[in-house]
Amino acid sequence: MACTFEEILEDSSVEMLVILTPAPTHYELIRRGLMAGKHVYTEKTMTVAIEEAAELLRLSEEKGLLKEWTLHAAGRGHSVRAV
Repeated sequence: MACTFEEILEDSSVEMLVILTPAPTHYELIRRGLMAGKHVYTEKTMTVAIEEAAELLRLSEEKGLLKEWTLHAAGRGHSVRAV
């Protein structure tokens, strides 16, 4: 069983990462996951900079990987899913 993020990235049985950390950490974790060939899901803010988000989307397309995030509208009873 993997214990560190590096071990998870190296584990071929792990196909998808779920990133549920504070938004400022998302870019690096998502980028590393995509570079390791993992599909990635995160909630709320994908990144704190639009340039970082564009880079991650480009990278996911180049590698043929899913990069998905969900935006929740608090108290509105619905969510928006973007792929």
